[in-house]
Amino acid sequence: MGNPSGRLAVAGLYGLQIGTADIAASKALGALARVATTSDGFLFGSVGFKTPVDLKVGLYASENTMKYGTFKWSTIAPNSLGNTQSFGRNMLQITHDFQPALGSWTSQIIPKGTNIRVGLVGPQIGGGAGTWLQIYAPKGVNFVK
Repeated sequence: MGNPSGRLAVAGLYGLQIGTADIAASKALGALARVATTSDGFLFGSVGFKTPVDLKVGLYASENTMKYGTFKWSTIAPNSLGNTQSFGRNMLQITHDFQPALGSWTSQIIPKGTNIRVGLVGPQIGGGAGTWLQIYAPKGVNFVK
């Protein structure tokens, strides 16, 4: 008999409107986040300090990282997350241009007294949402052998 009352059509229209509103809100938040991401890749900035203790961090050891034996970017995350490509590409925003191959997930130590900056990862063009904790050591940190 169809839908004589038109209820399904109205419900479908409201669903379309809500879906469109969700997409618009998502785009607006994405645009705001891109504007609020600093040149260092932090969302809304970062906090700088010297590490008061040795700090165990995780990172993707790219070919260049291994070649130079130092790293600048790292995070604090469980190994179960670090071992996934989607974590590196989406939550940490490691773009293909910056690091074509993520490399293996490894744990390293940032020694006590190292100057670091800490903040949330901001979104980058062509990437996911970001927003995971990011640690940046401007002078680089040597790999612990």
